[in-house]
Amino acid sequence: NGMQIGSANADRSGTTGTISGNTITSLSFENSVYGATGIMMRQTGDMTVTDTTVSGPANGLGSVAGISVYEGKAGSTFSISGNSFENVDYGIFNEFVQGTINLAIGENDFSGAVYATLDSHGSTPYCDTASVITLNSSHVPANNSKLLYLLFDGNDSFSDTGSVASAVYGGGGN
Repeated sequence: NGMQIGSANADRSGTTGTISGNTITSLSFENSVYGATGIMMRQTGDMTVTDTTVSGPANGLGSVAGISVYEGKAGSTFSISGNSFENVDYGIFNEFVQGTINLAIGENDFSGAVYATLDSHGSTPYCDTASVITLNSSHVPANNSKLLYLLFDGNDSFSDTGSVASAVYGGGGN
């Protein structure tokens, strides 16, 4: 990962902060199980990520994500806006939340992302939890006329208040 806040196997809900003004380039990972993330927030409390550029060689296999909320703590808010994603498979990757979280996605440039957002809770004890996702974007992806979202598992709430058409895919979940 380019930058990781928090870690595994501990309650990091007291870890909060703002990440702003970073550039992470040439992000990649050659592994069939794991992937690379520009900024990973793992088991943290409230976080804000702004004005950051993440780029890597997107390989279409889902191994490069711009910003990841991994095992987000219940009741936490993750505000992600003003960022740019270039040559990544997923702009924002939300995985294995630990209770309902609020994922506030503001104005970001997803033009270089294969998918704007992947929301995947996977097959863990947390998979029935929900993410409340609010999106507001006007940047059109370069290879598509719509922002693409994959939502898997959990009882998610998705609201799009932006000016660009969205395509939401239910994947294998609810």
